[in-house]
Amino acid sequence: MVLVPGEAVGRSALRAEVRVVPPPAAVPTTVTVLRALEITFANAATDAAVTELEEDVTIEVSYGGLSLTEAELGRLVIYNATRNELLPTTLDRARQVAVAKTRRFSTFTLALASGPVPRVYLPVALDQAAGGW
Repeated sequence: MVLVPGEAVGRSALRAEVRVVPPPAAVPTTVTVLRALEITFANAATDAAVTELEEDVTIEVSYGGLSLTEAELGRLVIYNATRNELLPTTLDRARQVAVAKTRRFSTFTLALASGPVPRVYLPVALDQAAGGW
């Protein structure tokens, strides 16, 4: 699923297409592809391809049914295959989806990374009186 806020498309009406595709051939050995999908946008009036939006959109890829272990969930990431980058990814365990934000579109994979996985962490305000932080 791709969630697109209205501000991300600017003044143009866009047409989005999401297709399940075979895993890309040129994937680093540090990435094991579980699923692959291609997300494309085009200007609805001109049919011109749009590869970058004005604001981030949210990509959600299901990992339900993959029977991943706890250790594998710790290595789960969304990988932008065209740009060769691991996207900061959060896991919604209740819905069993990996979630990432991006402005650039191409082929994405749900993958297991063998190295450090970029995660999105929320800042936490600590009470300075409690514990001396």
